[in-house]
Amino acid sequence: QEYAAQLRAAAREIDAMRAELESAAASLPSNLAAPAGCSGVLSVAVEATNDAMAAWRSRLGTGLAPSWLNLPWLLVECYMYVRIQAAIQAQPMLAASKFDPFQTQKLAAFEKSRGSVTNLGTAVEELLKADVARSEEDVKNALYQVVQYSLWGNKTDLSLLVDTSKIDPAALAAPSSGKGTPFLIVDEFDAVWRALVDKPAPSANGGRRRVDVVLDNSGLELYSDMCLGDALLTLGLADEVVFHGKPFGWFVSDTTEADFWGMLRMCSEPSPEHPDGWAAVQSLAARWQAHVDAGRWRYTEHPFWVTPAPFAWMASLSPDLHGDLRANSRLVVFKGDLNYRKLTSDCRWPWTTPFSRALQGFGPAPLVTLRTLKADVVVGLKPGEGEALGKVDPDWQVNGKFGMVQAAAWGGSAGAQ
Repeated sequence: QEYAAQLRAAAREIDAMRAELESAAASLPSNLAAPAGCSGVLSVAVEATNDAMAAWRSRLGTGLAPSWLNLPWLLVECYMYVRIQAAIQAQPMLAASKFDPFQTQKLAAFEKSRGSVTNLGTAVEELLKADVARSEEDVKNALYQVVQYSLWGNKTDLSLLVDTSKIDPAALAAPSSGKGTPFLIVDEFDAVWRALVDKPAPSANGGRRRVDVVLDNSGLELYSDMCLGDALLTLGLADEVVFHGKPFGWFVSDTTEADFWGMLRMCSEPSPEHPDGWAAVQSLAARWQAHVDAGRWRYTEHPFWVTPAPFAWMASLSPDLHGDLRANSRLVVFKGDLNYRKLTSDCRWPWTTPFSRALQGFGPAPLVTLRTLKADVVVGLKPGEGEALGKVDPDWQVNGKFGMVQAAAWGGSAGAQ
């Protein structure tokens, strides 16, 4: 009864925010307050969000009253999710249980995508057969295939109400032996390959070749990202993969620690609905568990990921995170639109702006972003390319049909200059 009462109390706080949004043009988001006894992560997120709100209020000047509608959308989105978490952590029992208000939706989405999980598991198991001798070109082609699985897995996003039952990354990917799906509008995989095979392993990491994956959505996308993490190790391209998740529920479907370990558990268990193909999924899960047990896979979180700060500010706001990536990572993989928006400061750059310029100096290690376009921020295109895409599909920037594999090395872009 007490737990239910605390759920209702949190819901009332969230309802109050919804009421404010109904008069968004005339109301202003109030400063957040970190609840007594809340987590250190939430305290950091509250402080960073309030600082950003104050900075933007001052930029509006005296001629325009600040409101929900004239603050930057990315800032307002982050504010909403931090405020939801503050309402939850104000209730002791919810805080102690690390209550995730989006967990039911995430689990339901995974259940709907089990068919795609089965298809993808079968494809990856076939691709990574242990008894196959591979040339360097074979390894490159296999990795390219799994990178595409991870890319197209990003079509799943519960914050945009995407129906995950209709998404199959294995079917969307182009054949491994030939690039060229027309929906992949930027493909800088060769720069990713060079970062993995040419760059020496950081000496600070004991010579271990580490790849970091900054996760986006849970469910099918997380599963496809685990396939990528597995392929990097199985193909001999990395010694360690570090997965970075969110410390609390974020943008509905973003991956938390419970999602990560829950995915490993669900893939290990039988699936009566898919008795024929699920064995491949279980085989993958067994290998993934072995990666965890041997220290080859690691899951981690950081408060920086739940602030509105663009990544160009990481070195000053979170020098520990930036320093770790700079010292130890061979390649950082950023998944999804939210990470892309923060990489580019969510600015309305001209489409032909070089990716390196949009990063504004951010580059602790070579990086690649894998995203299907569900937000209008796009850089690194060739002259005329955006206009041509607009004639093919007026909604190409936001409907999730088009994808990008966009890379930068040591702060320099691998793509259009």
